[in-house]
Amino acid sequence: MKAHFSIRAIALASAAWSGALAMPAFAQDTAPAVEDEAAIVVTARRREETLVSVPIAVSAFSGEALERGGAIDITDLANMTPNTTLEASRGTNSTLTAFIRGVGQQDPVSGFEQGVGIYLDDVYLNRPQGAILDIYDVERIEVLRGPQGTLYGRNTIGGAVLVNSKKPTFDTEGYNQAGYGNFDYKELEGALNVPLAKDVAALRIAAQYRNRDGRTKNLTPGNPDLDDTNQLSFRASLLLQPTENLTNTLVFDYFRAREKPAAEVPYRYNAGVLSGILVGGFGFAPADAAVYEADLASLFAQQQANGPYKVTNELVNDGSSLKVAADRRIWGITNTTSLELGDVTIRNIFGYRDVYNYQFVNTQGTRQLIGPQGRLVIYHTGAEANKSFLTDEFQVLGDMGRLNWIAGAFYSKDKPTGTNVNFPQQFSFIDLYGPAVNYSTSHYTNSSFALFAQLGFKITDKLTANAGARYTWDKVKACAGNSLAGALSQQQCADQAALGLPDGTGIVKNKGDYATWTVGLDYQATDDLFLYVTSRRGIRGVNVNTPLFETPFTTGGVGACLGGATCPDLRPYQKVKQEQVTDVELGMKLNWRAGAMKGRFNVSAFQTNYKDALQFFNVRPLGIPPTAPDQPTRTSLAINASDATVRGIEAELVIEPAPWLTFSFGGAYVDQEVDDVKPFGPLTLTKNEVTLPTPKFSGTAALRAVLPIRPMDGELAFNADLYHTSAYDAQFGEQLPGYDVVNSRLELSNIGGRGISIAAYVRNLFDKQYPIGPAVLLSSFPASTVYYGDPRTYGLQLTYRFGS
Repeated sequence: MKAHFSIRAIALASAAWSGALAMPAFAQDTAPAVEDEAAIVVTARRREETLVSVPIAVSAFSGEALERGGAIDITDLANMTPNTTLEASRGTNSTLTAFIRGVGQQDPVSGFEQGVGIYLDDVYLNRPQGAILDIYDVERIEVLRGPQGTLYGRNTIGGAVLVNSKKPTFDTEGYNQAGYGNFDYKELEGALNVPLAKDVAALRIAAQYRNRDGRTKNLTPGNPDLDDTNQLSFRASLLLQPTENLTNTLVFDYFRAREKPAAEVPYRYNAGVLSGILVGGFGFAPADAAVYEADLASLFAQQQANGPYKVTNELVNDGSSLKVAADRRIWGITNTTSLELGDVTIRNIFGYRDVYNYQFVNTQGTRQLIGPQGRLVIYHTGAEANKSFLTDEFQVLGDMGRLNWIAGAFYSKDKPTGTNVNFPQQFSFIDLYGPAVNYSTSHYTNSSFALFAQLGFKITDKLTANAGARYTWDKVKACAGNSLAGALSQQQCADQAALGLPDGTGIVKNKGDYATWTVGLDYQATDDLFLYVTSRRGIRGVNVNTPLFETPFTTGGVGACLGGATCPDLRPYQKVKQEQVTDVELGMKLNWRAGAMKGRFNVSAFQTNYKDALQFFNVRPLGIPPTAPDQPTRTSLAINASDATVRGIEAELVIEPAPWLTFSFGGAYVDQEVDDVKPFGPLTLTKNEVTLPTPKFSGTAALRAVLPIRPMDGELAFNADLYHTSAYDAQFGEQLPGYDVVNSRLELSNIGGRGISIAAYVRNLFDKQYPIGPAVLLSSFPASTVYYGDPRTYGLQLTYRFGS
């Protein structure tokens, strides 16, 4: 995974902490910051409420401010939201690693749902693959912190991110935007809204195109540069309102990317590990193993001299003939129907998404090693996935003065629609034995059904009690198997499994049902002071590890593993149990004024008890041969490894000394403690090896100044910010260092009152070099590799807005 700061996250804070983004949800450039908050409407509890009166920790970002800040995708929200990690991972810009308050998913393995729910127009996105959503023409994004076990109950043990696109209106309006920057970065974006029938039908069309050269130079001849951008997005929304109380909105969205993978950069050389594997596991003579060890040491020294943006990352010449790419294609349909019947509203939200994802990456981060047995690939890996996702949610909402309520039902199902396979090469001597690509098929089918209800009752005009509950039934089934010949189709997998051969190809199932809940009180002490306390229970449902563990390599075979070792017995870990999160949160939201100065101070404190937390183990140290037919998919095993307690405090402060000047500060302090480590027979896991991915401290300080001069009769605004994070666990207890990044932006908007704006930006102003997350950061591997954040980037943006 990539930890806490995306490759592009440094792009936004300069504008992101101004207006709506400085502290969540100030919508306009010139509007007073503090006064805006009471007008911001959010749907964090499935109904429209003002941000200042929602009794949970929520950060809301208006679409206008996100556009002004140049937000690219949802990972760019992480540096603006306390205790939030939203990162691209697995060598792509589409697979999401997400954590909120230390709870999420360490490794975005296909088939496992993330612990932070991502919603697009109220539709739940079931998998981390394809969950990094582009930000263009959006109305609002909300980040809900803490388990959302009732209203957003589907596995949202850490929190939820709600992305709301702009809906059609009955006005003719739109915008066009073009940008250019270093690395030959080009962007085009626009939207057009047109009424089709007065007060009855309207259409909105929006699109975005982005292209950038690879920022990481590949020094290996014949291999491409890495970390490029080539993405196209499109959305069409149709609004039908045949009567005043009946509304239907149909949205079609499409995204495709044809890119090269991200660069895995050698970060640490683990001396002696490779020789030990070659001698102990493959029977090499120590002198022959030393040649490969010396070559790896030389490549690491070369990498240290080159710096992080020049690599010898070789994939093309590995003999596999696999495409070197990170390609994605995603399309979806959302349909929302709402019928208002006096104090009662009936709503149905339907969603369907089709996701294709392909990636092939060089996890070792170097060219192939050269030695007496020819070229050696330590670890290359790739994946191809074809999945469809269907969801439907039915809601009934009521408001009866002192009592408001919502009740409903939720259904989701995802299933394979084509190839679903991982294809690693592990310790492959390609000149001696060929490429030895192990095709690891995993066809997952998941279904879930839930009933839920939540109500709020005003005990007095100021004191409100809130309570809700949800009951969920989950089922998961996977047909999986390994093969050196190629991927298995779903039917081929089922046919092979039916034979009952001890070859690892089989069907594994799991199911579970559980209750989640929320209770709380909120108190509107004064017009400017809001207090609340809440407690919530969240569950992430059961799952399975694949393939079927049934040969001596995974059932404890004596002397069957590398070096004549006794193999592990993985059968007790075939099924994965539920994870449970229970929290208590206290919060305060305060608006204040001191003479001409005004501001806002929001603070929340929480304690989270996390039971049966998942940890993903790489099983390579167990000695299972790379060609074992039932070695775990991607050599990774999900284990309910530990119990933990997470405590923290989050604060957001805005100070506006004058209408033209705003200072913003936001930060979080977290204390994470492993309470217990579950026994895991094949490996010894200590408390220090449990990954605690949230930094102890992170925060942003920013300013926005609307300058007193008006060139060309436009508004001139300057933004600057500093983002800081302390060191954090990245993988299996291994840490990456903290860092500081500075960004700035200068924008001249609405020139001559004609809707024309021009902006210049610099991101990572001081060209800081810093790792943002691991590819493989394990001492049991010959070398550790990481991903690095962008170097200094800069550019110009030109925008034209027209219509209402």
